[in-house]
Amino acid sequence: MQEEDLNTIVKDADNVSAAFIISQNLNEIKLQILKDKFVPLMSRLGKKHGFTFEISFDGCFDSWWGFSFIKPEWEKYKIDFEFEGRNMQYLIYGFYDVGISHGADKYLRSLNYKSSENWPLYQVMDHYRNWNSEFFMELYSNEKNIFNVFESKIEELSSIVETLIMKYQSKSTSSGKR
Repeated sequence: MQEEDLNTIVKDADNVSAAFIISQNLNEIKLQILKDKFVPLMSRLGKKHGFTFEISFDGCFDSWWGFSFIKPEWEKYKIDFEFEGRNMQYLIYGFYDVGISHGADKYLRSLNYKSSENWPLYQVMDHYRNWNSEFFMELYSNEKNIFNVFESKIEELSSIVETLIMKYQSKSTSSGKR
């Protein structure tokens, strides 16, 4: 905080009171901004690409909180964004435990992504990795940039899912019918 701003706040009891009220309610403020600005933005993004956007705010300041983009025709695949850390820190994106076949798993391992026991494919967000004050302010000042960043991740993962469905899902489905 700039010294000038700090001096302005501490000179007046009402300003000090307001500062404490804001600090005590910061998570509620963030939550309201997400509901008012982020959800409509991501819903528009989902609709543009044929997805349903799903989000729940239960535990949104805990580790592994996130949101998803779902297409019914993809059956077992969905695009997930989750924070590895508490307080909206370390955002990753990818697929979460979708029961991938051996051939599909081999294909995914050939890509430039990470994997774990629960995430057959994921990557750390290069932009908006931590949702701090800059992210929340950008929801007001440059939501188009946020839209574009998330759209690029949706398109990137959609391409991978379409390849998985085309190359591997039809093989496992046809082999199951024999």
